Amino acid sequence: MSFFRSLMGGGVPAVEVQQAAELQGDDGGALIIDVREPNEYTQIRAKGAVLLPLGRLNNRVRDLPR
Repeated sequence: MSFFRSLMGGGVPAVEVQQAAELQGDDGGALIIDVREPNEYTQIRAKGAVLLPLGRLNNRVRDLPR
């Protein structure tokens, strides 16, 4: 998680799976970034998750909404 925080700054909270589901809620109030590879993402993913493989995260992190 520290790698991700270093990219996004200190404002990225660490949450457990249950907390993430609660934050996401029915209105999609939280952005869930799935850093797995596309073949893993297509098998199963969190509702509303955005695919951004870890290998591409460094180049695309600035494109993410804050």
